[in-house]
Amino acid sequence: MAAGGGSAGAFALPPATAGGMFYRGGRRGGVARPRRPPLPAAVRQQRRPPPSCGAKKPRGDGTRGGGDVNGGDGDFDEDDDAAESMAWDFTRRSVFAVLAAGSLGLQLNIWGVENTDKIRDAARRYVPGLTADPSSPASAASRLAAARSRLTGAPAPEAPPPPPPVTVAPALAAALVAAPAAAAVGDLGLVTAAELAAAEAARATRARGLFPSSLPANDAELAAAALSGDVGALNFVLYVRYATLADLIPDTADRQALAAAVGSRLLTEPATGAPSGPPPSAADAAGWLAGLRRLLAGLIAAGYCDAAEVDDSAFDATGLWTDERREALSVTLRGVAVLPSSQLVAEEGGGALGTAAATEVLVAYLAGVGVHADAFSFFLDEAYRRDPRDYKPTSVVTQLDVSYGGGA
Repeated sequence: MAAGGGSAGAFALPPATAGGMFYRGGRRGGVARPRRPPLPAAVRQQRRPPPSCGAKKPRGDGTRGGGDVNGGDGDFDEDDDAAESMAWDFTRRSVFAVLAAGSLGLQLNIWGVENTDKIRDAARRYVPGLTADPSSPASAASRLAAARSRLTGAPAPEAPPPPPPVTVAPALAAALVAAPAAAAVGDLGLVTAAELAAAEAARATRARGLFPSSLPANDAELAAAALSGDVGALNFVLYVRYATLADLIPDTADRQALAAAVGSRLLTEPATGAPSGPPPSAADAAGWLAGLRRLLAGLIAAGYCDAAEVDDSAFDATGLWTDERREALSVTLRGVAVLPSSQLVAEEGGGALGTAAATEVLVAYLAGVGVHADAFSFFLDEAYRRDPRDYKPTSVVTQLDVSYGGGA
């Protein structure tokens, strides 16, 4: 880059000023020289070779503590590994601001296209605005693919198509929205309808910031979208309803009674797919386990979740109870559509009202066949994520301690 003449570039040095003078050689006999401004970080990176990101041989293979498979001095040790890790961590903290300016090609030039995954991970952590829908040209993945294509000459991969919208069956969506209010107002008399409506209106305004801005701005349109099964709108409405009820009903026992009443109401809704006909007896474990699976199949068909798994290994192949009449089983629901609303309520201290509705439906079904169930559920993120702050649960695991008769 020319020092003089031409137009000033991104890295052009400013002229020396009086404030930029210093004396080399101390106070006596020093010579005034202009202070040279520091070079930008990106230029400094280009002037010195980057630390190697190559894979290392494992220890115990006859080498002296491992070595660099790409070459090197053959004497790699823990200090070298720590220094390299520190160098990468410092670099991603200091230069990934360049990502926001669109200079992904510069990052690939510095670190090499083989480190595309590392650059993308750092972008996810330090520049969250780039982690939009991967199909968007503005996302980190799309911009990295385009920059890599320019450097290597390889054709850029086609952007993945946007995922299809996730919806819940409208009948089930309407039941999920109506059940908590009907149980709190009509079944248990814990709040009045007017009190609940006023509190929900106030919370809905505050809750907007917790959900995507793409939701309908009009409250009536938002409610209609939720009842039609739109998952984003449904999560918003369910969060507002359950969080408001948790504020209005602080007593733990009342919250537990409300959650149980919601489960009983949902079980009677045809949309949940509850098995019809005479219920099996509590002693017929094989019978009610089959009914439990039919109930879960109905929830899957209605879009409540993507898959369900029942671990009933405590019961033998004959489906018989042990002499104690007390067993344990677990139910895992994957891809639960309305999990975000439950997670938010649980994180805000909603107690039993932060439990996934399906858990209470399962407990209500078992109670209907004469089986007592103590349920404990938790949310699970089954995907590995480098950064724990990216925790995003999609599954609900419910542990059920079941008993009947003298085992209760």
